[in-house]
Amino acid sequence: MELYQALITLDGWTFLAQICNLMIQLVIFKKFLLNPVKNVIAERKAKADSQIADAPKLRTEAEAMKAEYEQNLQNARTEANQIVAAAQKTATARSKRSWARPAPRRLPSSRKRRPTLRRSVRRP
Repeated sequence: MELYQALITLDGWTFLAQICNLMIQLVIFKKFLLNPVKNVIAERKAKADSQIADAPKLRTEAEAMKAEYEQNLQNARTEANQIVAAAQKTATARSKRSWARPAPRRLPSSRKRRPTLRRSVRRP
């Protein structure tokens, strides 16, 4: 039991050395860790603020681009419909012409077709 009580005792000089060590560590952490982290956080905040400030401008540009895209799409659809209508008119006109004149009759041929012979293929 005395062994454990010796571990728990409070020595004045050791306590003072531990407090000094803690203060030195805090100063080092503040200089090398806390200030750079604060700087990074400040840069990110400034970047986020600038992006938030630019958001309305970018939104209006995006809406303008969307309107232009929709207009181009509508023009393309209209042009496609015109092309299809013109093709249908042409097809109808050709169809009427082909039905208007009779197809030429073919006279029966006096020659008979010879059957084609297949060559046998040799396989190795």
